[in-house]
Amino acid sequence: MKQSSMLLLIFLILIVPALNLTPGKCYCAEIAYDDSIKPYVEFLKKQKTSPVDYIMNLFENYEIVILCERYHTETTQYDMLFDLIKDDRFQNTVGNIFTEVGSFSIRDRMSKYLTETNLDDSQIEKGALDIYRNLTWFPVWDKTNFFEFIKKTHRLNSGLADDKKIMIYPCDMSVDLDSTTPEKYKAFCSKLDERDKFMADSVINSVKYFQKNGAKRKKALVIMNYRHAFNDKFKYIMGDPPRNTGRYIFEAFPGKVANVMINTLKLLPGTTDQKVIDTPLRDGKWDAAFKAAGVKSVGFNFKGSPFGVDWFDYFCFLPHFCKYHHVFTGFIFHLPLEEHIQMTGVPGLLDDGYDSIIFNRSVNTGEQTTSEASLYLSVFKKDGVKTFGYEKMDEHKKKIEQWLK
Repeated sequence: MKQSSMLLLIFLILIVPALNLTPGKCYCAEIAYDDSIKPYVEFLKKQKTSPVDYIMNLFENYEIVILCERYHTETTQYDMLFDLIKDDRFQNTVGNIFTEVGSFSIRDRMSKYLTETNLDDSQIEKGALDIYRNLTWFPVWDKTNFFEFIKKTHRLNSGLADDKKIMIYPCDMSVDLDSTTPEKYKAFCSKLDERDKFMADSVINSVKYFQKNGAKRKKALVIMNYRHAFNDKFKYIMGDPPRNTGRYIFEAFPGKVANVMINTLKLLPGTTDQKVIDTPLRDGKWDAAFKAAGVKSVGFNFKGSPFGVDWFDYFCFLPHFCKYHHVFTGFIFHLPLEEHIQMTGVPGLLDDGYDSIIFNRSVNTGEQTTSEASLYLSVFKKDGVKTFGYEKMDEHKKKIEQWLK
């Protein structure tokens, strides 16, 4: 037998069984994956653009970029966002951030805080608490990420020239929580179907003002959660076009808006404000592909990718025929699900008698009875700042690993 044939025989007898190769599987490093996710893995191996570079590349072609936020409690997305605003390119050409989090009425207070100079640490903390205690139309907003983000943005701005400072413009509807009654609050909530249009107009009017008045930076980053970020191409099978903030912005600036989804979980029917039912996108295939490719942080366009032609299962509450590339310009994958961090609680929020203010607001709005408000505050005080992952992460991992066996 020739030497080459002998070596091949040895390889087949000894090496292949040791590798534990299985028909119908592909191999990336030491991770075996199902053939069905091979197109995703091969595509990802060619992607080298970081999330920050990807967003800035979009700003070269678009005036507005909408980011679809994960759950409001998730923090690592705000770490990525801070990396973006630290970038000279963002400071020079964009600088404006519009947020779903926060009422329009807090804008002046936010702008003053972000541009104040010579604040010491205690004043920085006090200023952020003042904003947070009046942030939104909820009796209290307990998400840690945005609180930390505005403090970090203030500190960043303190070292920047005036024409490079980062400005944050909250866009949401507002109500006077301290003078409301259950009846008035109920009437306010009955108008929340106008909320998306209100938030969109907050962005549209501001950007048009920048353009009309010759502002140096006319571009805008818009941060919206879930369906608020969907574009004008997203439509149900039956009925009028959805009232989504993104839709209105796309319609106001045709050809000048992009929107980007950040990797997350999808909500399932049965989800309520009190109970979340979620699962990985595309039955875990996408997360499995990123794991198999060894990719932890990247950005790319949906169009031209295998991800883009998948049915848009991120929204599965009403029937539609949309694929991902119909609804979003692009996708950012930043850290696998098990590395996402959720946080609630704001240090010092309940100090200086603010616990009594939260109590009164909760009762005045009719959101809680006096006993419920007392219980909520006692738990809030006990928990402090709480860090946690996704509730059903073990189940989510099984969904993902079914494609990696």
